[in-house]
Amino acid sequence: MSRKIAYALTSLVVLALIAGAFVGGFVYGHTVGKAGAIPIIGTPKGLQVLEEARNIIMQQYVDKVSDAKLTDGALDGMVESLKDPYSEYVAPSKMTAFRAHMLGEFSGVGITLGMRKGKVTVVRPIPKTPAARAGLRPGDVIVSIDGTPTAKMSLAAASEKIRGPKGTTVRLGISRTGLAKPKVYPIVRATISVPTITSSVVGPGLGYVSLRSFSPATGADFEKAIMDLERKKGVKGVIVDLRDNPGGLVEAAVEVASVFIPRGTVVSIKGRDGRSETMSAIDNEYHSKMKLVVLVNGNSASASEIFAGAVQDNKRGLVVGTKTFGKASVQTIEDLENGGAIKITTAHYYTPKGRLIAKCGIKPDVVDKGPADPMTFGTAKDAQRKRAIEILRKLVDGELRP
Repeated sequence: MSRKIAYALTSLVVLALIAGAFVGGFVYGHTVGKAGAIPIIGTPKGLQVLEEARNIIMQQYVDKVSDAKLTDGALDGMVESLKDPYSEYVAPSKMTAFRAHMLGEFSGVGITLGMRKGKVTVVRPIPKTPAARAGLRPGDVIVSIDGTPTAKMSLAAASEKIRGPKGTTVRLGISRTGLAKPKVYPIVRATISVPTITSSVVGPGLGYVSLRSFSPATGADFEKAIMDLERKKGVKGVIVDLRDNPGGLVEAAVEVASVFIPRGTVVSIKGRDGRSETMSAIDNEYHSKMKLVVLVNGNSASASEIFAGAVQDNKRGLVVGTKTFGKASVQTIEDLENGGAIKITTAHYYTPKGRLIAKCGIKPDVVDKGPADPMTFGTAKDAQRKRAIEILRKLVDGELRP
């Protein structure tokens, strides 16, 4: 019997796995259920060729090779042939770590990684983590991990190599502008805890909420933060900052959207059969009437894009910044008889007005390209946030309308 899990995958190719915090946000979501045995699809001839190749290797290859190794290789190649960066085969030996990644239960150094010009790059270290304390900076290029060059390493492989048991050391070779040659940073891994929500007052009657991800607790925590700003601090307009937010649970995105959108469609889901499923706003007792600006960038993805698209299509606020990443798809995990699993894309998300998010992204109502140094996000030096505050003030004063 195979166990099927579908969820909103937010792992990115550009903004990848937070090494040791939570892996790009791919966490459970959308549906969890049981599925019967999957019927075999394909010609007997194809299966015969696979068996023929296996027998040749087992009998004639110069070194002894295990059946499990050949099975893993065949399954890995099958999924690789899809040319989908979000689909993968997970070998039995990696399942424990894979489940931990989905639940966010693992240790690392606390950095957000990205692939910039083909190089594994630090997007930003998470404050108060081993990486931040070691002195890693945004833009640092990781040229080696424990002595292994990263030149031909995928983002997922680099992140996996950086993660590891708490208390162990990983040695990162760092290339940086100003360094004559790469410098090796030995960093002790730790359990990384990242607050998903921070809020503050940024001006008379204006509030600011930063969301790092969409986790199971995000909806309730977000509603509490908005209620506190509106009812206790007299805030009349709020900026929701989703820059560098790789996403998370689609349910959390719907819950967050429902704070501002009392009714109607938040997102729709469509698979290859063409049938569409709609997820609507939740009829909560509390709905904020505050004016709204959503701040996004090229690393805002998946659940972040679902929220931003819902705000736009429901004319609930203005989206400011740069075009989002364009990654919003449903992934399904099927457990296999060998103890491994395959994860494949099975559907895409669409905005309430039917705009495809995958590959297209969400285009902001007001384009502001920065400069946007991730280390200044939410500070007085944050140029994009300053622009968002100006726009929010005009919304509150009635000079602008969504």
